[in-house]
Amino acid sequence: MPVRTDTPRRRYGIYNLEDVFELCVRQLGRDNVILVAPIEEILAQRRRAAETGLPVFSPNLSPEENRRKNREKLAEFERRWAFIRANGGADYDGGRCNAETVMAILEVRMASMRACVCRMCRA
Repeated sequence: MPVRTDTPRRRYGIYNLEDVFELCVRQLGRDNVILVAPIEEILAQRRRAAETGLPVFSPNLSPEENRRKNREKLAEFERRWAFIRANGGADYDGGRCNAETVMAILEVRMASMRACVCRMCRA
């Protein structure tokens, strides 16, 4: 789960997701990390904004300045999430980023943890 850390550069959005993901992958291995995050969905939105300038980054900027600011934001997200994307991206992205998905993952994990480990069952 991402830890929220507000900084002037990261006031909105997903907070230090990339740092937590990278730490978990390096410590636990990618096969043991499940990522539920709208990475590709956000990047698609940022690409559209970079092309069109919409949504408007600031009403005080011209259309071209809004496109430029949105291009900068896209580049920032692509840079921040490069490690995530290089390691297979999110396991659940877009419309699958919801509480139902998280609960299903937890239910499967809990069921696998309930397996009996007594000597009789291991034999």
